Amino acid sequence: MTKASLPRRVIHALLLGVTVVFAAVVAYVTVILLQPREADGAGTVPQPLLTASPSIQLEDPSGLTGLIQSFPIPVLSGGTDRLLSASVSDAPFEDGFGRIATLTYAWNDTLTYQVTSIYPARAAALLGREDYVLSSERGALLVGLESVRMENATSIRLHIRTDQGLYAVTVPLSLQEDLSALTRTLQLITSAL
Repeated sequence: MTKASLPRRVIHALLLGVTVVFAAVVAYVTVILLQPREADGAGTVPQPLLTASPSIQLEDPSGLTGLIQSFPIPVLSGGTDRLLSASVSDAPFEDGFGRIATLTYAWNDTLTYQVTSIYPARAAALLGREDYVLSSERGALLVGLESVRMENATSIRLHIRTDQGLYAVTVPLSLQEDLSALTRTLQLITSAL
């Protein structure tokens, strides 16, 4: 063993240790941010699960009212002006079903983005992971709440959780500069605009 190899091994071991600790902290923070919080020590009554219902698909903005009314909580929406398609479907969750509303919008002639609403609020698993990692950048405001920002190789996902549901916005990385303008167009609605 040479003198140069021992310091190199020590440095390598320290770097590996720091990397493992950093990954554990990121995983822990992500799990904490996606978990429902109890209000001031008082237990909350969990939202009831749903029974399965037929999926709804629409490609005409005029049907948005019926789609939104089929959702048990307000839906995160950007209105009907640039709406390309929308769907509501159920997914198995715990011992029942959770519901997912997905609205796809055109930002311009070539770029689209998705807005997702999930019921119940504790159903973060229905959002999917898709290789997203927690970003070091702050999330934009969504309906007045600071979002958690995650990124993968192609897109940015912002999400918030309210006491009613989990909401997410997924945009291509190329919309980075327009993210604040885009999120300001979104609101929680219970009927079409």
